[in-house]
Order: sequence, then C-alpha cells, then structure tokens
Amino acid sequence: MYYSSDELKNLLYKVEVEHKLSVIYGLESGSRAWGFESQNSDYDVRFFYIRPANWYLSIEKRNDVLELGTSNDLDLSGWDIRKSLLFLRQSHPVLLEWLRSPIVYIEQSGIVQQMREIGEEFFAPRTSLYHYIGWAERILHRYFQRPDLAAKRYFYVMRPILCCRWIQTIEGQPPLQIQELINAIEMPIEAKSAIENLIERKRAGYELDSVGRILALDQYISETLPQIKDLLSELPKPEYVPFELLNSLFQKALEEFAAKPFPH
Repeated sequence: MYYSSDELKNLLYKVEVEHKLSVIYGLESGSRAWGFESQNSDYDVRFFYIRPANWYLSIEKRNDVLELGTSNDLDLSGWDIRKSLLFLRQSHPVLLEWLRSPIVYIEQSGIVQQMREIGEEFFAPRTSLYHYIGWAERILHRYFQRPDLAAKRYFYVMRPILCCRWIQTIEGQPPLQIQELINAIEMPIEAKSAIENLIERKRAGYELDSVGRILALDQYISETLPQIKDLLSELPKPEYVPFELLNSLFQKALEEFAAKPFPH
C-alpha cells in the first residue's frame, strides 16, 4: 500500500491525540530512507515524543517506547524524548541516523536541530563501527549460508560495511543514502557495478525477490569486513555528551511543550 507524506503526518497527529503526547519529530527509517526500497517496501516510521511534565515526576520506571504495530505496509514506533537524549549521550548510531533521515514528516521543535549538532560534535566512530559490524555479521550468520538470497540481504550487509569505510576513510557520520556511500568509497569496479545494478533491480522488483548469489559482492564482503575489524583497536574510546547539556535540552523541551495544550 502507498502512503503519501500527508497521510503519514496525519497518522502521527492521530498518535498524539490517542496517547496524549506531542510528537516533536517524525521520520522515515529503513530502506526508503537508505535509497534501496522495492515496489512493496513497507514504511518504517519513527518518532520522538514528549509527554506532559507531570508524567516525568514519578518514582516508578515508566515505559519510554511506543510500539504501535507492524503490518505488511507500516511499522510505527517512537521513543520518549528522555530516552532519545540518553541515546544521544552515547552517540547511539540508530538515533544519529534518525536525526539525519532524508524523509521527515514532522519537525516542530528547534531541539531536534540542536540534537543533530550535538550528535555531530560528539560523534563516536568506535561506537558506530561496532554497531555496523555487528549488524553485518548478524545478517551474514543468519542468511549467507544459503545458496540463494533476497536482494535486501545484500544491502543489509553492504550498507553497514560502506558506512564503516566512510568512518574510517572520510570520517564523520556516514550518509544514509547508499548511492552517496557508493560514490564516495573506493571499491573494485566489479563490486561497485554489482551493487548499483542490484539497487535498480530491487527498485523495479519486490521486497523478497531472489537474486541468487553475486560473486563480486560475496568477495568484497569476505575481504573487507576483516580489514574493518582489524582497525577497531586504533580508534579512541567514545566521549559521552555531558549530562549538563542534555539536562538543559530536556528542560527546554518540557518548558516548550508544557506551555501549550497537549492534544486530547
């Protein structure tokens, strides 16, 4: 099923009303944000939200994630602003990607841009490398023992590897779009041609269409992943974002949204 941006924006407004909170940022994650969606790819909609100030004045631990269902068409979930800021403190790669999504449905606070700037200033290469390596290895272990693969399996290994290469050779946060990574990273012409052909093939096909095995990509993965892992020890340990900075943002968010009525 196709959803327009307005339909997804309205869906997030409906979440605000039903759950009595404010969505301060709504975005697309997954293959549509990464640039290799299929004709029937689902929508991975993510969001940051904030509740009324008194919700945070509680001694018991409260749920800070909203999982609002997964269907064949839509996967919708969000994080509370406090959880989001704690992940920002750790330079969490998933949060950093969400902040830089090329597809934004809602952004109704300058706090989001401040989070982007903090994420860039305190970016931790080592943390991201561990994340992307782990991601690639999980897919390799689960799927790459088979003689036949869906196109998406290659992308879920190749994109993390290219993100690692970006961090190691260009430095800074890697872009979300896979084509930008391909254009920037040096790789054998056979592997580059294979991944670009696969992008076109996936966009023209369906999510789980089989592509068999692609020798040029298998070889690139088997040679490149160990090289990336060998360089991990050379990277410094991460520097956490100071709590004082995050507390200031959290308090600012509460003041900003407490000053106007929450949806009801």
